Amino acid sequence: MKKIVMMFVMGVVVWGIGNSWASVYTVNEFPICTNSSTASPPAISGNLVIWEDSRNRDSGLYSIYGYDLTTNTESLIYSNDKEIEDLRIDGDIIVWRDHRNDSADVYGNIIVWEDDGYGNHDIYGYNLSTETEFAISTNSFRQRRPSISGNTVIWEDNRNGNEDIYGFDLVTQEELPICTNISDQIMPQISDDTVVWWDFRNFGTGTNTDYDIYGYDLTSNTELVIGMNEHGDIYPSIDGNIVVWQGHNDIYGYDLDTQIQFTISDTFDSQRFARVSGNTVVWLDNRNGNWDIYGARIVGPTVQVTLDIKPTSCPNPLNTTSQGVLPIAILGSEQFDVSTIVPTSVRLAGIEPIRDSLEDVATLLTDPNECECTTNGPDGFMDLTLKFKTQQIVEALGEVNTGDILTLTLTGVLNDETPIEGADCVVIVGRHKPINKADVNEDGLVNAVDMAIVAENWLESSIV
Repeated sequence: MKKIVMMFVMGVVVWGIGNSWASVYTVNEFPICTNSSTASPPAISGNLVIWEDSRNRDSGLYSIYGYDLTTNTESLIYSNDKEIEDLRIDGDIIVWRDHRNDSADVYGNIIVWEDDGYGNHDIYGYNLSTETEFAISTNSFRQRRPSISGNTVIWEDNRNGNEDIYGFDLVTQEELPICTNISDQIMPQISDDTVVWWDFRNFGTGTNTDYDIYGYDLTSNTELVIGMNEHGDIYPSIDGNIVVWQGHNDIYGYDLDTQIQFTISDTFDSQRFARVSGNTVVWLDNRNGNWDIYGARIVGPTVQVTLDIKPTSCPNPLNTTSQGVLPIAILGSEQFDVSTIVPTSVRLAGIEPIRDSLEDVATLLTDPNECECTTNGPDGFMDLTLKFKTQQIVEALGEVNTGDILTLTLTGVLNDETPIEGADCVVIVGRHKPINKADVNEDGLVNAVDMAIVAENWLESSIV
């Protein structure tokens, strides 16, 4: 049993900063809104993309439109006579700036915003569940552009004479400096425990990078270099392990897990203000002569999974005469959640399963030998178990004999369309020779005798 060598699908060539190796990502681009009106920078949460555009301006209205990526349908969400800017969305809650206050962000039931109503730019929050407003940072300096994820709020802060990044824990009520480099750090965004921002520390230093994307891991307290390219990197967005940004007039991405940077869109016209949710990126695009909304789904390199054929059996016998089912398990671990696999996408030797379930049945092995196996049972991590018709698997193998040791390959995809692959060995018990339908008399030969039988059967069936 092993995790088979990674197989890559065709896609966009990418490179990793600080790595000597490269990989391949697939970027599947699609239009979202290409009407003749002018759109504003989009926002995305899950399968809903939102933006404000000019189609109703002649009527004196500013309108928010939405596009459902599941149903591929557009709808009008909101219209008002006040200007709408800086849209943000989380789940089914949308917030925006209409010049009564400044930038805002939302996570769950908490909305945070930049407020200058008290004579200074401060950060405030509002709990939709308790309907209470609360102060987050009100020092005498300027705090701007808040972002929130979980219990952590971050913002841009000039208390040290330049723009730095600070944060606040809503549970402990403690403020923390995140980046206080002597250069400016602006436009911060946060997802889970990772903060990203647009950084000026290399501007004018002769490195040709101008502006870069940096990050900070709140768990390990380590700073990250994410985007450092000659074209200059600005306006970052993050969700989970994917960071995206605008580089000059193109859109780029970075996978925090693989430490790989990749191109998302680099057409001849301008692409700006990218936002990401899951594996979907949306941005403002000028390729058609006006500002439209485009999107792309990112599919990463093939994920290696650990396959165990006939869990707790060692070795794994495959009886060619069995009329039953062949059980297998894709093993879960602390690093891999098998519930992210789409069970209906799984194929073993090209054969689809007849049923599946989530249960802990076997222990993960780390031995690189693909034919290594174990009789150990559950290990505390959920596995994806699947059943296949044995005869369908046997037929897919072709001609086999007792004692043959074969490697069966499994393929499938995760919920975000990332491909998976794994392999395990079976020991053949019995003999199987595929049925050749052209060998009509089943004598092991395909010759004129078979052709004569076919002709005779045809003539008999043609007689009225």
